[in-house]
Amino acid sequence: MKHRKKWFALLAVCMAAALSVSACAADPSAASASPSASRAPVEAETPVELPPISLYDAYHIPGIQHSGSDYSDSFTCHPEDGNRLNIFVRNDGVGAVVVNITWEDNGMVKEYPAFEIPVGGQHTKTYLYEDGAGINGLWTVEVTTTSGHPLNIWVSACAANEDTPAESPIISPRLVEIEDNIRASNGTYTSSAFTCPSTNGNTLRIFYRDESGNAAKVVLQKQGFFGSWSKADDMEISGNGEGYFTYDNPGGKTFRIVVHSMNGGEVEGYLRANQLDL
Repeated sequence: MKHRKKWFALLAVCMAAALSVSACAADPSAASASPSASRAPVEAETPVELPPISLYDAYHIPGIQHSGSDYSDSFTCHPEDGNRLNIFVRNDGVGAVVVNITWEDNGMVKEYPAFEIPVGGQHTKTYLYEDGAGINGLWTVEVTTTSGHPLNIWVSACAANEDTPAESPIISPRLVEIEDNIRASNGTYTSSAFTCPSTNGNTLRIFYRDESGNAAKVVLQKQGFFGSWSKADDMEISGNGEGYFTYDNPGGKTFRIVVHSMNGGEVEGYLRANQLDL
């Protein structure tokens, strides 16, 4: 009889533990600070108006100007990028534009309320998990016109943590030298040469995001006398990683960027070089 009572007591403890685990899994508010496939980020009631790009942000749409027909771009957020996503749109065109933002993850789709931006206006939408979890999912930004006129807009999407220093320097690119999805099956990619005008900023910023899974070395080369090339600076990026470096006082100089696969494999990723003031 004593053994039977002990067995029933153990069974009760196990059932209680199982019910407790089930309740935690079913209640999003009891989840840890990691994204849940069963919920979409919320749109903040008071978005923070920010310039397009901060040095401390992981940016998914890295501050681009788009002209012409309707605009659409998609990107994937990872929790380690930050717990806040800011999507910024500025309307430099001749008519109002409408912005639609959609989130998808594990079969769930969330369409956020569309919003209109008048001529000369700009707006930032901030998305977050109320428990502070990192932002996840596939995001799509679409911008259309209200009257069929050509677009002239500036768009960026940046992920960051709430504790990003308020004094972080801001990037406002004056000139985008290179912005391209690159690929080289032979293990080395070399960009076309470009010259930085002295009037377009005191800093050249090189950003690279690997999409091949192979570690890469990104080399900024400067052109010398008689067309020769020498290394100005470089950085190493892990497979599927991203990073940037800056080069001071590039005005009047000619550069190119070489991306080497560090294991001889394929080079594939997103490369950007822009000139700015810091």
